[in-house]
Amino acid sequence: MLYGTGDAIVDPDRCAQVEDDLERGGSRVERIAYEGAFHQWDGGRGGPRKIGSNLAPCLLRVLESGVVLEGRTDLSMINPFSRKIMLGLCSDDEGYMMGADEGARARSNADFSGYLASKFADGKRADASR
Repeated sequence: MLYGTGDAIVDPDRCAQVEDDLERGGSRVERIAYEGAFHQWDGGRGGPRKIGSNLAPCLLRVLESGVVLEGRTDLSMINPFSRKIMLGLCSDDEGYMMGADEGARARSNADFSGYLASKFADGKRADASR
């Protein structure tokens, strides 16, 4: 898992819970946090800017039918109008910071490249030049 410590949308405690669940299921997990990096640190353009609403408080569930429900209100996202109402009721007005961080991006690219190299180190990798 890769995330920025400045990302108000990411809950490190929840990441730890997911990590524990995955490890109990037999998966190897590594969490890497990039100090001070905000949401969308690895993409986008421009420096940090504030986004008006934070959707982190929303408890969204996707049903087998593909319909999205908000867990506290049981409202469904079935069209643009219902989406605005649902997200307006569950989000907060504090907002969060978002913006590219070239240092975190470079570190994450190196970390992820190292991960991929370790997975394909057994020689079974397809030749990417073909």
